[in-house]
This record gives sequence, structure tokens and C-alpha cells, in this order.
Amino acid sequence: MQSRRKKPIRTYGVNRELATLKHPFGKPVEWNRLKENPAKKIKWLKGEEKRVRFLRQEEIQTLLGNCSDSLRPVVEVALNTGMRRGEIFGLTWDCVNFEHGILTLLDTKNNKRHDVPMNKTGNRSLRE
Repeated sequence: MQSRRKKPIRTYGVNRELATLKHPFGKPVEWNRLKENPAKKIKWLKGEEKRVRFLRQEEIQTLLGNCSDSLRPVVEVALNTGMRRGEIFGLTWDCVNFEHGILTLLDTKNNKRHDVPMNKTGNRSLRE
């Protein structure tokens, strides 16, 4: 008998199903109805890194061409630094060092300080 599955099982898919199994046991533990999550000891699969995709030059031009005047500097900073939306909107002037071309991020996804170098375009976008 042949399998109907045409694609190989991927790590991401297994981990998503595992999350679906682990989640329902979280609330009873939180409500003190269950001592421990029975799925807690099941380990996540390691492996697959998410793909890294860069925009092509024509995609960048299309994106910037469709930005309003107020949004364009934000998009340019994102494109030139790789910063997340929340990191950009959380910037304050005391985190910007034009002299050394460094942005200091204090409120990051992993709650660690991070210094991001600025290229000329990012530097110019912040000055505007």
C-alpha cells in the first residue's frame, strides 16, 4: 500500500502539532486542576531554520514608491537595518548616535540591548 503523502513531513509541521497537543494542558495547570502538563517533557524538534529572503531591487522600488511621505522614512530604516516595526517605533533620539552611526535598541524581542549599525541611507532617513 502506498502512502498518499507526497511531501515529506517537516520539522515545523511536527512542532506545530506538538504545540496544539501541549496547549490544552496549560490552563488546567494554571487553574491548579492539574499538577503538571503531561506533555511538558516532550521535546521540540530542532532543525529547520526559517528561510531568509531579501527583496529584489525592483520590489524595493515598488514598496518605496507606494509609501506615503510620512511612512517612507520608517520603511527605509527597516530596509536598511533589518529592525522590526516595534523596534523602529520604540526609538527615541537618545538611542540614535549619528556620530558613530549606531542605533541602540533597548526594547528588543529577547529583552536584550542591541546596537544596530546604520548605513548612509538609514542615517539619512532618520535625519529627515
